[in-house]
Amino acid sequence: CYIIAATPQEKRALVKHYGAIPENVFVIPCGVNMEMFRPVNKMIARQHIGFDGDKLVIFIGRIEPLKGIDQLIKAILLLPKDQDVRLLIVGGDEYSRPEIDRLKALARSLGNDNKVSFTGLIKQEQLLYYYSAADVCVSPSYYESFGLTPLESLACGTPVVATEVGAAKDIIRDEAAGYVVPDNAPRVLADKIASVLTRQTDAATVQQIRKSISGFNWENTARASLKVCRKAVSRYTALPIPG
Repeated sequence: CYIIAATPQEKRALVKHYGAIPENVFVIPCGVNMEMFRPVNKMIARQHIGFDGDKLVIFIGRIEPLKGIDQLIKAILLLPKDQDVRLLIVGGDEYSRPEIDRLKALARSLGNDNKVSFTGLIKQEQLLYYYSAADVCVSPSYYESFGLTPLESLACGTPVVATEVGAAKDIIRDEAAGYVVPDNAPRVLADKIASVLTRQTDAATVQQIRKSISGFNWENTARASLKVCRKAVSRYTALPIPG
């Protein structure tokens, strides 16, 4: 049989831990819907989500310890004091309540709770406004099998700071697109977030960021997957239909 893996790391894990035959494992990265995730004028996007501050850092995803959100909250405290920087944490449902409560308590203990807000679960078709409203999207995860959030953010023209997990190094290749950091230590995150926040991002830069991930579209992913499926089917001869 053939196996499709989202990243080279995932392929190596399948070979090492499950004895998969390397030649039978094909790496096909996940794709992003470039029509759904597209740039929106920042002022319009901020009006849409009700944000009226200066600099906006955003996290979008599941609310769980594996995502390293606590490290991001600590990093916000280390940013320059002369900037009005807010952190918006998008995601979470009723099952995330204990982790959300823990993160809110952490922000309060750091004196940071006025800078951190939680939106709860947002419909997918609304996410482009959140990505476009932000100055930088941060993915501080300890682990990702692939990591769609950075891909969606870049499709909206918003730079990303992400830990070196999943496909981060393959996705964030253009310096305008942001940075990949070795781990989610708060100082490491804060330094790169600060670097992005000092940039002036114009319409041309937004399009440059979006173009940098144009190869990660659904059409390419579907085409590559179909090729593997056809290869698998070609190995079998159709059985004759009993007369």
